[in-house]
Amino acid sequence: MKSCLVALLALFAIACTEPARPETKVIVGATLIDGVNPPLEHSVIVVREDKISAVGPQQTTPIPAGSQKVEAYGKYVAAATSGLRIEPGARADLILLSSNDRANIERRMVAGKWVDR
Repeated sequence: MKSCLVALLALFAIACTEPARPETKVIVGATLIDGVNPPLEHSVIVVREDKISAVGPQQTTPIPAGSQKVEAYGKYVAAATSGLRIEPGARADLILLSSNDRANIERRMVAGKWVDR
């Protein structure tokens, strides 16, 4: 009886947690360059649908379970348009760079979707 209760509680806990939606993307480990603040190494950027929903250091910014992760250690991320800030609520138009030079684009995100360069 006790094991049935434990199993039932575990199922209830799983049912109550909201998994990340498939359109949740996370860039992990890149150095964030926004042109306003000092570069933020080992950053996390969470994108839901077409907006940035969270930005911060890897130590304190949660990564939603089930999200699509891009590990970007040693890389740089910046707003696709120079001068725009990368902050919660902003449109997710980003570039992932192989070095701190806007000419070295590896990937581009437009409205929260990865597109061909």
